[in-house]
Amino acid sequence: MTELTPIPPFDPFEQAGSVAPQWTRWKTRLEYYIDARGITVDSPKRALLLHLAGPVVQDIFATLQDTRTAYKDAITALDTYISAKEFTVRTAHFSPGSPSTKRTDRSVHYAFTPSGQKL
Repeated sequence: MTELTPIPPFDPFEQAGSVAPQWTRWKTRLEYYIDARGITVDSPKRALLLHLAGPVVQDIFATLQDTRTAYKDAITALDTYISAKEFTVRTAHFSPGSPSTKRTDRSVHYAFTPSGQKL
């Protein structure tokens, strides 16, 4: 069998507002990927979930309680967290040569926080 291309990581900051619809679509892609790989055992399914979801979801997952070790428990914990959140994208522009940009290029820097939380 040819190697499957992994799905892209889940990005809750792709657009501002509720991320629940994006999360639902991403989980569907994950299920297709898991099915195509023929994985039926919980442990590798859970590991793929966290690996493919990417570092943002891994950081969120590390803060959650009651995630247990089953794939369905991990999905349920993330569903509960993500469905209750609205994410805000904040953009900050820095002037070239200012102290905060001396080690960076002239790009735009982004900071992401769940709504209601301060940077």
